[in-house]
Amino acid sequence: MAFKWDLPHSPSKKRPKDNEHLHDTIADMLEKQLSAIKSSMSAIVCEEISMISTRLDSLEKDVKAFGDRFDYMQTVRDIKKDSVASMSSLVELQEKLWLYEDKSRQNNLRLVGLPEGAEGGNAIQFLQTQIPKRLPGLQGKVIEIECAHRLYANEDSTRKKTRTVIFKLLRYNDQQAILKEARNSPSMSYEGAKLRFFPDFSKATTQKRKAMSERRKRRQQLGIESFLLYPAVVKVINGHKQILFKTPEDLKKFVSSLDADTRMESNSATQITSD
Repeated sequence: MAFKWDLPHSPSKKRPKDNEHLHDTIADMLEKQLSAIKSSMSAIVCEEISMISTRLDSLEKDVKAFGDRFDYMQTVRDIKKDSVASMSSLVELQEKLWLYEDKSRQNNLRLVGLPEGAEGGNAIQFLQTQIPKRLPGLQGKVIEIECAHRLYANEDSTRKKTRTVIFKLLRYNDQQAILKEARNSPSMSYEGAKLRFFPDFSKATTQKRKAMSERRKRRQQLGIESFLLYPAVVKVINGHKQILFKTPEDLKKFVSSLDADTRMESNSATQITSD
């Protein structure tokens, strides 16, 4: 007769249930950790995204501001270009206006030095009579004058007795003949008053010619021949060379160089004499 022994269950048979319980526990822990990590990462990502968004907004504003500045600079450049073009056109129009004004005055002459009231009630008749008498080369010549009047506006009160007389000749050749004879008769006078004739130009041309004439005085002292051409160009004859100067600055530089050469020659001559 066989006996059946009741043995206790082997511990190994209970492990699967324990492992399953342990697996569930670990899974719960991992799930909690992952959930915590996800929450933490989500917060970090949201914060980073918010910072990036803020930076992008700031960058967008900077780009827009840069674009606005660029547009403004481009507008300023365009305005400057237009301004330069407008100024150039204005200067060109002024030059043409002065040219037309000078053209309209080409038969005019200015008589400076005639005592006020000397012409009496008929200035035209007085000039037609006296000019041939005062200029030997025009004696017996009939000079036709269209109109004549004195300048009273903007005159210096200290010169009120010798205000300028402007008269318009019928022929341009007569105007040139009077100027030529006046240059050949520097001592021309009327009742002790010295008379001088000048062309009648626009105010702008007169100012330019005056500035160039002031520079010519020093050249005359140096014995250099020069001519004042229209509108305000000085032609200098230096030896066999003819030089044209259109601005007082260029003329000043030329005269300064001549002064320097003259001083060097003078110093050299003094040194040779002393030796």
